[in-house]
Amino acid sequence: MDKISNTALADFLAVLGDPAEQTRFRADPHAAMAAHGVPALARAALLAGMPEWVESLAFAELEALRPPVPALPLAPPAGPGRGLTVVGTGMDVGQLTHTARLAIAAAPKLLYSVADPGSERLLLALNPNAESLQGHYREGAPRIDIYNAMVARIMACLRAHGDVCVALYGHPGVFAHAGHAAIAQARAEGLPARMLPAVSSLDSLWADLGVDPASGCVIQEATDFLTRNRAAVADLPLILLQIGATGDRRLPPGGKRGQGLPLLVALLRQSHPATHPAIIYEAATLPLFGPRIITTSIAALPQAAVTDRSTLFLPAV
Repeated sequence: MDKISNTALADFLAVLGDPAEQTRFRADPHAAMAAHGVPALARAALLAGMPEWVESLAFAELEALRPPVPALPLAPPAGPGRGLTVVGTGMDVGQLTHTARLAIAAAPKLLYSVADPGSERLLLALNPNAESLQGHYREGAPRIDIYNAMVARIMACLRAHGDVCVALYGHPGVFAHAGHAAIAQARAEGLPARMLPAVSSLDSLWADLGVDPASGCVIQEATDFLTRNRAAVADLPLILLQIGATGDRRLPPGGKRGQGLPLLVALLRQSHPATHPAIIYEAATLPLFGPRIITTSIAALPQAAVTDRSTLFLPAV
C-alpha cells in the first residue's frame, strides 16, 4: 500500500488485516508501531486497549484523504457497462473477500460506507475513484431519508458511469436498506446488478457467543420489534439489532443512544422474567481488539451503555 503522509495510523490499521502483521505486533508492539510511524497518541491508545480512541484518531487522519464529491459526466459512456456490484467489507479490514477486492479495484467508480478506518484506508488505496457515502448521515434526519439519498447517489453514478461498485460494511444485504434498494432500482431500469456476500455482525455473533442458529432463532430490528408490539417467543433465542436506536427512526443528535430501552424492557417483560440474562454484543471492528460483550439482565438494560453497533441477545428461557 502506498504511503500517504499523515495517515500512519490508518495505514497501520489497514495492514493489520494480515494475520502475520498482527503476530508481529503482539510479539513487539513498540517495534511494529515504530516501523509504521504510528504517532505517539495513537500508540498510547492502542497499548491501552481503547478502540474508540483509535478509530477516532484514524478517521481524523482520513478526512483530508477523502476526495471531494466529483461532478458526474454529462453523458453516459458509450456501450454497455458492467452494471452495479454491491459488496461487503466484513466487520474489519481482514475480512474483505478476494472476489470483493477484485470488484472494488476494477470499478471505474467506487462508492463506500464503512465503519472502521482500516477498511476505508484500504478502499482508498484499491480504487482512486472512491467516494464516501458517509456525508449523507445527518443528525436528526429520518434514517430512511439517509438511505434513500445514498440510493439516489448510487443510481446517479451508475447512470453516468455504467459500471459502479458499492462497498458497505458487514454484509451488504444484512440490515442494509441501501444495497437492496439500489439493486432493485437498477434492475427495474434494465441495468445489470449483483450482490456479493460477506461477513456480517450476525456471523461474528455466532462465533463469539458460541451460538448455532440451526436450532432456531428470532432476529428482528429493535424499533420494528417495539413499534409493531411483536410477541417474543421465549423458547427460542431472540436477537434485536440496533438497540441503541430503539424507538427512534431518526439519527439521534448529540450521540444520544438507548432512550427507548425502558419501553423495550416493558415489552420483553411480557414474555421473559426480569432477571433473564441479556447480552449486549458488538462485533470487533479493529483487528487488535476483541468484541464488546456485556452480560446483564432484562431489568437492568436501561442502565447499560449502548451504541449504534449494539445488538441484544436473549438466550431461550
